[in-house]
Amino acid sequence: MGLDGLLAETLKSRLPKNVEISDTLFLFNIILLILFFGGSRALLEPGQTVEVTGLYALPFLYVFYALFQVYAHLGKVLTSAEEQREVKFGHRIGEMFLFFFIIIGIFWLQPRIRKVLDSTQLEEENKM
Repeated sequence: MGLDGLLAETLKSRLPKNVEISDTLFLFNIILLILFFGGSRALLEPGQTVEVTGLYALPFLYVFYALFQVYAHLGKVLTSAEEQREVKFGHRIGEMFLFFFIIIGIFWLQPRIRKVLDSTQLEEENKM
C-alpha cells in the first residue's frame, strides 16, 4: 500500500498545472487499509477466522470499496499523466483492473509508467 501511495505521488507530479486530482480519499483509504490489514494480522491467530453479519459487515464492505478506490485512483493518475488531461472513469477502468491484478497487469503497466516518467524527465532537461 505504501508503494501505491508513492507511485501516485510520483505520477501526480508529472501532471500539467491545469489538471487537479484530489488525493484526500485516496490517502484516507491507504491509511485505512494499512490499519485494517495490520490490525487483523496482529489481533488474529494464524488460521483464525471471523464471521460478521448484519451491520457489523458494513466496515468490512467499506474495506473492499477502499481497495477498489485506491486502484481506480492509480488508474486515473496514470492515464491523466499519459494524456496530459483529466480522464473520465470509463476511460480508465481497464487500468483499475490491471492494478488490482498486479501480477498479470505489471506486464502492461510497467512500460507505460516508465514511458511517463522518462518523457517528463526529457521535457525537463530540454527546458534547461
